[in-house]
Amino acid sequence: MRLRTPTTRGKTVNMFPGFNLAALAALALLAGAAAKAGDLEPLGAPAPTPGPEPRIAVNSLPGSVSAEHIIAESGSYYLNAGILGSADTSGILIRASNVSLDLNGFTVRGAASSKPGIATDAANLQNLDVHGGIVRDWGMGGLNIIADNSLLHSIRVSDNISFGLRLFGEGGVIHSCSAMNNASVGFVSGNGVLIRDCVASGNTTGFDVQFGGSALNCIARGNNTRGFTMQSNSRVEGCVAASNGDAGIRTSDSCAVIDNSCLNNGLLGGANAYGILVNSSGHSLVQGNYVTGGGRGIAGAGPNVFIQNTVIDCTVNFLFTAVTHGPEPTDTGEITSTNPWANFSLSTD
Repeated sequence: MRLRTPTTRGKTVNMFPGFNLAALAALALLAGAAAKAGDLEPLGAPAPTPGPEPRIAVNSLPGSVSAEHIIAESGSYYLNAGILGSADTSGILIRASNVSLDLNGFTVRGAASSKPGIATDAANLQNLDVHGGIVRDWGMGGLNIIADNSLLHSIRVSDNISFGLRLFGEGGVIHSCSAMNNASVGFVSGNGVLIRDCVASGNTTGFDVQFGGSALNCIARGNNTRGFTMQSNSRVEGCVAASNGDAGIRTSDSCAVIDNSCLNNGLLGGANAYGILVNSSGHSLVQGNYVTGGGRGIAGAGPNVFIQNTVIDCTVNFLFTAVTHGPEPTDTGEITSTNPWANFSLSTD
């Protein structure tokens, strides 16, 4: 049955007194439009429109007879492609403080007779940050950075005809890097520089920790001579030196060698084939280290302190002379000392 709107003498009669028929019709139209449009609530903020890259592309910078590209002003820089060097040049020279350089996963690759891949080229620089790529095949080292308060991280350096990565300058940090098959030292740290969570393998020497510097939680494995060379007042802690040709760790004076593992070092034999070899000038602490296999275990002379070390199955486990301190180890196969500072020696043959 269909309802009809009653009329009176040709006029429409409003069946809903008090309501405006025109307004009701407009509401019906709006409801229909909303049904067709779907949910009017927004799903979230609109995605931002990509803007221009705020950093500066190193590949667009001019170079000189000394380098492929030169960073001459403070700022944030990145690579948008790899860099291939040539003879007698560097890949990138930095001549300004307050520079961040993101290698962006690209390779900075050298050529025969080239200079360092990435290097500083001005005095009194500070606050540099270089990270995130590969530097290889340079004639005079991978990275040679001389700047205070600077940071090198997440970089892989390999096959350079000299050192892999060198940072000189007060307050510097090198972390999460690797150095492989470099013709000299994998890592060289200047005075007071911290190296942590890094790996050196297949270099001539793994790490050169210089005056007042530290190496923490690093690995030196399969280097041709030493795993770690320590200059005066330096510290090596929580590291692994394994299968290096010469000493796993060799100290200068006033060093701290703590909680390291030295495994099968001294593979080339000779006078320096030790797990840990302590300089006779003394004043060093050697504590809580584990040494096994390879050449001789731990050796030192002079006023050094050796405590709580364990050496197993070296050709000579301990070789202490002069006024070296620390309870003497035993080699009886059982722990007989109640001294909490004792060293222990064990031969299983």
